[in-house]
Amino acid sequence: MPRGRLGRLSGRLLSLLLVVWAVTLVTFLLANLLPGDPVLAMLGENATPTAIAHWRDVMGLDQPLLVRYGQWVLNALHGDFGISYWTREGVLTMILRRLPVTLELLVLTQVIALALAVPCAVYSAWRRGGVFDRIAQGSSLGLLSMPPFLIGIVLIFAFSVHLGWLPATGFVPLSEGLGANMASVILPTLALAMAEFPVYTRLLRADMAQTLQQDFVAVAHAKGMPSRRILLRHALRPSSFTLITVVGVNIGRLIGGTVIVEQLFALPGIGQMLVQAVYQQDYLVLQGIVLFVAVAFVLINAMVDALYFVLDPRTRHE
Repeated sequence: MPRGRLGRLSGRLLSLLLVVWAVTLVTFLLANLLPGDPVLAMLGENATPTAIAHWRDVMGLDQPLLVRYGQWVLNALHGDFGISYWTREGVLTMILRRLPVTLELLVLTQVIALALAVPCAVYSAWRRGGVFDRIAQGSSLGLLSMPPFLIGIVLIFAFSVHLGWLPATGFVPLSEGLGANMASVILPTLALAMAEFPVYTRLLRADMAQTLQQDFVAVAHAKGMPSRRILLRHALRPSSFTLITVVGVNIGRLIGGTVIVEQLFALPGIGQMLVQAVYQQDYLVLQGIVLFVAVAFVLINAMVDALYFVLDPRTRHE
């Protein structure tokens, strides 16, 4: 590998590590500076001073703040995220147990949103100003004004309360059957996907409309190429860079969206565990989730950057 490229790669890796470190530091300080005492929250207001002192020693809360952070960082580097104050269970074990729920929700959300947005945006750009384009743009604006939890409430009322087709709450693991699993996640997935769909549609439609005005598209038409081939092979690829960037960035935003949606649909995912950790002042669980999400977010965005080299040969040359 050339030295210049190796230097850029090293600098990129260092910047990503600094981002993860800064996120964990700020989260640790904010969580520990919030009013309240996790020991009192766990034992209750009638706890004796002896019991409070004992549990503060067991939980390591009697040490200075920066000492606790340094010890947590050293343990995290060895894969030890600490032990929950409430359940006395390993934080990493708790995260991995709930991760499949949130991961399935995120993956299905992106798949459904992209499966709806890409053909809608391509056709709208091709028939720009037509009836379909106007309907698509109007629908996108309407969905953009609705937060995911509001869409979720509408879906629950329509498909669970009124029609009775799908369960309103709960989660069925994939091991208990694909049909039951899909029935339990389709509503929360649609609630999130309908919030992502208009964003992807409008971005890709705008880029496609500009690409279709380029000279190479006119040349392709002059050569007699089918419109479908021009749209999917020649216009879609150079128009997808903004969409890919937003999809990568939206992974982090979707994790924030799942906090509300998982609460609304009673899904035992990471978002629900995060809310419980905040209410219980379970700092180590909160910190472990933040670290896990920050690392995942950084890795996903690094993969998006690497994907540019695959889609655009000009970036490889540069």
